[in-house]
Amino acid sequence: MVKKKRTLIVQPHHIRYPDDPKGEWVVPMWKGEHWVMGQLNRRKNVSLGFITALEEWIGRNVEKAVQADK
Repeated sequence: MVKKKRTLIVQPHHIRYPDDPKGEWVVPMWKGEHWVMGQLNRRKNVSLGFITALEEWIGRNVEKAVQADK
């Protein structure tokens, strides 16, 4: 059986909105990443352990990150 290659869907993600004093900031990211960021932005409490784990994950993945383009 041949597996279909998935098309990567790019979505704009607001890091900052136009009403922010620093100005609007929008970046392209893949659909699944956009969903994850939405979930993270809904959190009210964040532990230092979570931040530490994210920093470690970023450190392991920053070298292989690519620009999400349409």
